[in-house]
Amino acid sequence: MTDNTIQGCMTVIAILIIVAVGIFVMFNGGCNRQIVDIQYRFEKAMIKMPDGTCKTVSVKSWRDYKDGDQIQVTDKDGKTYLGHACNIMLFSEK
Repeated sequence: MTDNTIQGCMTVIAILIIVAVGIFVMFNGGCNRQIVDIQYRFEKAMIKMPDGTCKTVSVKSWRDYKDGDQIQVTDKDGKTYLGHACNIMLFSEK
């Protein structure tokens, strides 16, 4: 094989990879799903309390635990809440 043939094959492979990545991003970007999770700053948390009521607080800081499904939220008044991820929703308002 000549150098031109090898270079042509590499060009075709590069184009196919770019097209494949483009199709992947297009189909996954069309839904409400992030490809890369980069959202770490949240303004508010909605917390389901043990009595069934929901409380919305302004978030000072939050932490999730890698070894479990717990989230710890500290509000701007200094109160700390620890609960299961299904009972705490973190969000930002625009």
